[in-house]
Amino acid sequence: MTLVEGAAVPDARTIDRLLERYEEGHHAEVHAAALSLTRQHPGDGFGWKLLGVVAQRLGRHAESLAARQRAAQLLPGDAEAHNNLGNALSAAGRLDEAEAALRSAIALRPDFAESLNNLALVLQQLGRLAEAEVLFQRAVQNKPDFAQAHSNRLFLLSHSAEVSPADVLAAHIGFETQHGPPLRASWRTHGNPRDPHKRLRIGFVSGDLRQHAVAHFIAPIWRALDRRTLALFAYSSSPRVDEVTRELRGLVDGWVDATTLDDAALAEQVRADGIDILVDLSGHTRHNRLLAFARKPAPLQVTAIGYPHTTGLAAMDYRISDAFRMPPGLEAQYTEKVVRIPCSGTFGHGPAPEVQPLPALRTGALTFGSFQRPAKINAATLDLWAQALLALPDARLRIGAIAGAAAQYRVQQALAARGVLPARLTFLPPMPLPDYLAQHHHVDLLLDTFPYPGGTTVHHALWMGVPTVTRVGESVVSWQSAATLRRLGLGDWVAHDDAEWLAIVQRWADDLPALASLRAGLRERIQQNVLLRPETVAHGMQAAFRAMWQRWCDGLPVASFEVTP
Repeated sequence: MTLVEGAAVPDARTIDRLLERYEEGHHAEVHAAALSLTRQHPGDGFGWKLLGVVAQRLGRHAESLAARQRAAQLLPGDAEAHNNLGNALSAAGRLDEAEAALRSAIALRPDFAESLNNLALVLQQLGRLAEAEVLFQRAVQNKPDFAQAHSNRLFLLSHSAEVSPADVLAAHIGFETQHGPPLRASWRTHGNPRDPHKRLRIGFVSGDLRQHAVAHFIAPIWRALDRRTLALFAYSSSPRVDEVTRELRGLVDGWVDATTLDDAALAEQVRADGIDILVDLSGHTRHNRLLAFARKPAPLQVTAIGYPHTTGLAAMDYRISDAFRMPPGLEAQYTEKVVRIPCSGTFGHGPAPEVQPLPALRTGALTFGSFQRPAKINAATLDLWAQALLALPDARLRIGAIAGAAAQYRVQQALAARGVLPARLTFLPPMPLPDYLAQHHHVDLLLDTFPYPGGTTVHHALWMGVPTVTRVGESVVSWQSAATLRRLGLGDWVAHDDAEWLAIVQRWADDLPALASLRAGLRERIQQNVLLRPETVAHGMQAAFRAMWQRWCDGLPVASFEVTP
């Protein structure tokens, strides 16, 4: 459909037809049509609304935001226009404005599940978890089949120190109870040849095959897997494509843009590709395709890397982990059978600044750091941070990755209530990777969050010579940082309670020469560590795949097992 000069003011049906054309792949045509509409009818909000949606999907973010702002102005009573604006503002990191726009959408339509979910996501980024959970629940109540909102609530529960592991597990099983049974009719006998020696066809499904933490974890593994025995297929559900996406496409035998497929179609594509083992790399995070897994398109289905908890799905067979990440007993927090390999985590470090000397030797006082998402900075974390700052009155804390004055003010006021003066805090906004890595030049050690600790941030910091003091608890998620530290032989940075955590901080504060020495040697320590080498992780993973497949070929049920070195 091509608009000509003098076209009539579009109605909602015209906009819907253009969006259908876009979904059919006519991207340039629909974008041109949207631009034509806004030129011919600049006072009509529907053209701007269409342009905002299409430009966003094409990655033209500035154009999309401007169009959505215009649409919301021209369509003050249109809840979708305000919802779209809120999403664009959130993507731009303008969270305070995003909250206002989304509240406008909900005021116009109180049962608008998508806006309730989107506002909850914004509040989660601002660290207002209790408010966010209520909104996620309202979204699911208003739209019971809204699986992504359900997943978002489960991910939120991971951040709370007040929710027990048993309750977190029960909530994940609730996802299966809600969404799994209607899809059981999709379970069919798999025709894959039961040949234990065949070249296995391994599929990976992820919403993060782009510039994202998951890419840093999976790319080194893909490069190191034995391609003589494994054929790799990727199913990407991220609407964003970047240079990392293009690099990852070159590492696999087959690539499917899953954004063009609904869950049923994706499951059929997996079947058509003859996938033997399908691996989920998203769990209950954004752009996950768990409802495709719930249709059981592959004989064996595995979750790994992208999410710390269980999926809860009856269709998911295994969870890959290791003894560092999941000490004995924690497997009870999964519905999947746990397979431990020698090491389940490696990390691809790109270009980075050289490690600089310990800043405390120059300043005479420790500078703590945190580069965690605001959602991780809860009351339990703030209690720990305050203890460290009060025990060391000359110490300072640099807090990165916090966008928006409201989120910064929340942390500042919470620490002030615990006796920490605002002058001791420095806030840093999100920034490009090279600038973020350079911030470690000003930090002596990181203070972790609890119960949801660092993952990617710990790897980046160690590469820059900065260790993390972490605290583990009863939940499996609390062992995330500890796993990385223990693999490097840094178990003395892992505390099991608040008192031990503070003692670790004080011990290193009293021995700056030792901290400086550790800093200077961490990068080489990582490079020399056998466990962290991609080939070690890849060897363990492919051995696990082969053992899973052998059991399936023999007609045996799924069962936990361990791959020995």
